[in-house]
Amino acid sequence: MKLFGRSTALPKNPGETIVTLKEALIALRNNKTIKDEARLMEDVRKPLNTLKSYFFGLEPGHSVDALLAQKAAKELADSGLIRILVEFFRGLNLECRSEISQLLAGCLRLQPQNNPVADVFYRQQTLFDILIKCFDAGEIAFQAGSILRACCPHPRLTGAILSSDYFFNFFEHMEDPCFDISAEAYSTFRAVLSTCKLEAAQFLSKYHKEFFTEYDKLLRSTNYLCKRQSLRLLGELLVERYNYEAMQRVVSDVENLKTVMNLLLNRAHSIQIEAFHVFKVFIANPQKPPLILDVLIRNKHRLIRFVTHLKSGDGVNSAFEEDKLFLLDELEGLPERDPKTRGKNPEEELLKFCKQSANF
Repeated sequence: MKLFGRSTALPKNPGETIVTLKEALIALRNNKTIKDEARLMEDVRKPLNTLKSYFFGLEPGHSVDALLAQKAAKELADSGLIRILVEFFRGLNLECRSEISQLLAGCLRLQPQNNPVADVFYRQQTLFDILIKCFDAGEIAFQAGSILRACCPHPRLTGAILSSDYFFNFFEHMEDPCFDISAEAYSTFRAVLSTCKLEAAQFLSKYHKEFFTEYDKLLRSTNYLCKRQSLRLLGELLVERYNYEAMQRVVSDVENLKTVMNLLLNRAHSIQIEAFHVFKVFIANPQKPPLILDVLIRNKHRLIRFVTHLKSGDGVNSAFEEDKLFLLDELEGLPERDPKTRGKNPEEELLKFCKQSANF
């Protein structure tokens, strides 16, 4: 039955729609004339929209038939169409790409276990390479990122994304001068590292040096948004219990402490606050290496004055004030050394000290 030209019920056999979609894609791929392209794109979009409706309903708020959705996902996975859709992604218009990203996201979110579409992505892991490389073409980054983020709740897919030869490309994309690309890359990067925590921790342990060498470049970036987001994510990663090994290695490296101390003095107050949350992890480490202790002892009184005068910037913030009290207590408990380095302006002195030489 149709209402205003649109069916009020989905076909009970999603396989027919899948066949229609495959034929439309072949016709579009074989097309040689520009004048037919718009019509052929619409021929692709319509069955994509129908397939998407199995997972989201025909209209917003409509109920979804779970059994029919599972059937659609299974037939889509068995059809071999998923690889075609991903490989042809760049050649489609915005409307078709949006339909594909929503369709695949709907399939991947259908069920965490025994997900047929997740099985396809796991068996054909070069699909992740294709999607990550889509960030090179800014206009399709959003749809590609949406698919990658939908994969993240599946532990084995998170592991596959992290294993991609192109995963480290995200470091470059996060520094892209185009805000949309930078923000989309960060959202995807964060989802990969924060959703399936065990897989992320194993990756950080295995590729610690390579990962944090690239991460250090983000913290030194001239891109304000990139620097701020990277600091925030670093703070989140360091306090995640699964990342204990990585955290210990980060906070035991005096070069990392130097970087964070310089970021405490950034002109942007928001950068100072994010750096503060990373700095407190260094202070909380009960087994500080001698080089770390030496830097902290030399700067004890400067740091105390700096932390004392640091404001949260958002009114009364009890959690921030508690963190300040903790830091002040830890700093005041450090032994005294070289009292001649004390002065009146903690920011100027610390900045000068940080830039004096590479050796603290």
